[in-house]
Amino acid sequence: MWIEQVTSSYTDDFKWQELITKLSIDPAVVQYFTLQSGILRYKGRVLIGNAGQLKMQLLESFHKSALVGHSGERATYQRLKSVFYWPQMHKQVKEFVRTYPVCQKNKAEHNPYPGLLEQLPIPDMAWTHISMDFVEGLPKSNNKDVILVIVDRFTKYAHFLPLSHPFTVQDVITLFLENIFKLHGISLLSSSLIEIEYSQVYYGRSYFVSRTLL
Repeated sequence: MWIEQVTSSYTDDFKWQELITKLSIDPAVVQYFTLQSGILRYKGRVLIGNAGQLKMQLLESFHKSALVGHSGERATYQRLKSVFYWPQMHKQVKEFVRTYPVCQKNKAEHNPYPGLLEQLPIPDMAWTHISMDFVEGLPKSNNKDVILVIVDRFTKYAHFLPLSHPFTVQDVITLFLENIFKLHGISLLSSSLIEIEYSQVYYGRSYFVSRTLL
């Protein structure tokens, strides 16, 4: 019977044997602990000792019961702690669920369905839409360790412009005007970020940049 399994779990456990002895003499000697028919209870919950396989049996039963299936760490712990108690129960439940073979092989997706991919609109002509990115963490060459990559989305033609840390928005805008804008002119539609940041840096030339980039 399960009562015998519980009482036998206290075997060879000096801590619980000592507690049983104390409670047998004085039931109120230790706060929150009681002894009923040889079974220790902590705040009304059945205390499980370390001897035997009862802990593992309880963990497996509460984790993969027919009513709830293979529930997660939190649900398993909440159900288990409502009836039983042992030190570091939460830690053991978390480790048990994390390493349980069935749960590792069959992990459910919790992300919403992404839907179909939407293709970006195809530009009408070259250098009307561009993409920009920085390649960083490169070994220095001529005191440059960053590459600003600007790619035309229509022709896939790219410019690779060197920079060095530290650089500012002013440095990027200057590099952009001197190497991209002067070659591809007013047909270029850049990001609004460049226009806004450039107007903050170059107050005297903000009007010119706004008119040409837009």
